[in-house]
Amino acid sequence: MKKFRVLLVSGLFALPAAARAQIGDFTNWFVVQDPPNARFSAATALGNATLNASGGPVTAGTDIGCQTINGTNAASSTNGYAFDPATNFTIAIDYSLALTNSPLGNLGLGFGIGEDKDGTNSAGVSIVTTNGGFSVYPSFVGAARINDTTQTPSLIALPASLSGSMFVTYTASTGTVTVGASYSPGVTKPAASTNFTGIQNSWSGRDLIASFFIRSQDPGWVGGNAQAVFSNFRILSGTPVRIAPVVTSTSHSGGVHTIAFKGGIGGKYQIFGGSGLTSFPDNLTLSPGTSIVETPAASGLFQATVDISAKGPRYFLRIASGD
Repeated sequence: MKKFRVLLVSGLFALPAAARAQIGDFTNWFVVQDPPNARFSAATALGNATLNASGGPVTAGTDIGCQTINGTNAASSTNGYAFDPATNFTIAIDYSLALTNSPLGNLGLGFGIGEDKDGTNSAGVSIVTTNGGFSVYPSFVGAARINDTTQTPSLIALPASLSGSMFVTYTASTGTVTVGASYSPGVTKPAASTNFTGIQNSWSGRDLIASFFIRSQDPGWVGGNAQAVFSNFRILSGTPVRIAPVVTSTSHSGGVHTIAFKGGIGGKYQIFGGSGLTSFPDNLTLSPGTSIVETPAASGLFQATVDISAKGPRYFLRIASGD
């Protein structure tokens, strides 16, 4: 009797270079709104993501942005990327903000890391415009939260700008998050930065996700138009972890193994196999007898069937996200 086992690996399957390329494609990011507001909209493309504010007023605290996972946090997600808090990494992104049609009120823009989509435990870099300028908030600002409590902002010694690069560095050995900015797009180092020393030690220890956003900043965005374009997301050091799908059931009959799993809506997946747990050299995705179907369509629920009748008496399967 053959023995089979399905393995779900909550780690990186693709080579690091491939993972970096995929997370750099903004169509692999996920739009989040808190709460949804008709005045805010978002669009993603291969090379950039655009966040728009059209008219107002918009209640203070309302935001829209993109994050690297499709769930509330990495553990509850079935698609996307996160970073292991046990390893160092540095990430950066280019941004530009255009304000037109007599902008009124406060609008924030930021980039950072955190443990969940709500920013309960998070840190990042931001700018805030007032009536289209920087008269009230003249410099870049580091912002952070611990257990949903806002920490004292840390001013960055660089006058705010409507375009440039934003940076986040995470140091695993100390739990320190360093955030910074530069006026120049595409650069590898910030012109100025500030530290939240040891802040991750007060967080929950979950995997870390990246995000960017615009926000109706207290006392609120009143009106006018704003368009924020984020581009050139880059991993300057470290490696993201690809979120694995979640198996819900398996069965085997007549040499065909059936796997039901939860994934990202419209997601693409691959099936690999091997005789041991350390290597999965057989890409079975396109093999005869293999199918992966999302059913019902656009549900995030998948069924995979794999014909492994010709494999050895002990064979392991692995499902991986794959584009």
